[in-house]
Amino acid sequence: MSRAIPRPASTALLHHRLAVVMALMGLIAYAGGAGEQFLTGLIAAAFLVVAFFWRPPDDAVARLERVWLPLALILVARALVHAFVLRDDLVLPVVDLLLLLLVAESFRPTNAQNDARMYALSFALLLAATAYRP
Repeated sequence: MSRAIPRPASTALLHHRLAVVMALMGLIAYAGGAGEQFLTGLIAAAFLVVAFFWRPPDDAVARLERVWLPLALILVARALVHAFVLRDDLVLPVVDLLLLLLVAESFRPTNAQNDARMYALSFALLLAATAYRP
């Protein structure tokens, strides 16, 4: 059975900040192709910059979790409407959901598992940037 080696708090914070910077870089890559349809990207960038400098206390994390879930469900419903009712471009609603997930992960507790999810979401944002405007 393998045991995870605990990282010092400063190393965990540095790793988390690097994950936030990676998310911001993915956001910049997406901004290059999104053009004028980037209001949600600006909002996400503001939240990511806040997450870079501020770590919320545990009770605030719990309150934020109660905000992220309903917003995510609304964005999933919006993506489904775009896909099945409007038969419209699906990239923008899915990227909005992706940005919300990135912001939500950036405010979760600092640990390697959350940072790995942030890296995966940042990579998905890079893929969306290449798919949206090749």
